[in-house]
Amino acid sequence: REHTPHAKPNHLPNLRRRLIGKDTITLIICYGMFHGGMIQILAGMWEVYRGNIFGGCAFTSYGGFWMGFALFEILMVITELEPPSKDGKVVWLCVWGVFTLLNLIGTLNANRVVQFVFA
Repeated sequence: REHTPHAKPNHLPNLRRRLIGKDTITLIICYGMFHGGMIQILAGMWEVYRGNIFGGCAFTSYGGFWMGFALFEILMVITELEPPSKDGKVVWLCVWGVFTLLNLIGTLNANRVVQFVFA
């Protein structure tokens, strides 16, 4: 491969592989699925029960995000599915960025702590 002075190698995936081994990734996936996902979905249900529809929507949506992300990682390990293109991941994360921005706009009348959560 020809080296050009303007091309910078991407060392981040290699760094991630060295810092997070296969034995550690299962812990991270489980934590993301249950704490980041299921607990947030439960918190969202409790917020709706208390009458806070905005909090319920935010908690359950982000809980679904983390559950979906963990399931995606699990499927990539246990099946022979082809990983999605980088463009697909970018679009997926941009959609969540827009959702977060809309949540931030929804907090403009709330206190600064709630605004900080979505900023």
